[in-house]
Amino acid sequence: MSGFLFVLAIDYGMKQTIKDHESGIRWKFTTKLEDLDFADHLALLFSKFQRIQLKTDKLQENANKMGLKINTYNTKVMCMNTTNNNPVKLNEKEPGDIDTIT
Repeated sequence: MSGFLFVLAIDYGMKQTIKDHESGIRWKFTTKLEDLDFADHLALLFSKFQRIQLKTDKLQENANKMGLKINTYNTKVMCMNTTNNNPVKLNEKEPGDIDTIT
């Protein structure tokens, strides 16, 4: 798949994922930042821990509809300022946790 078509597919998948469940971090007074895209990587952003599993499941569903798969081996979870230790599951697997990102 060409890079441009891949970016369009990712953008469409994210729009479908967040259309009913905006849960990103406050960016400006009236807007939220939902995700960061880096070439073939996607960083989902959350302001509340409870929304992580819902958004992850919805993204997985939308990716499957487009014939894309989320690589569970390369998926990582980074939590900041939370005491919640509930695991996030992706394809019935728990992705690893990280403390820093480069």
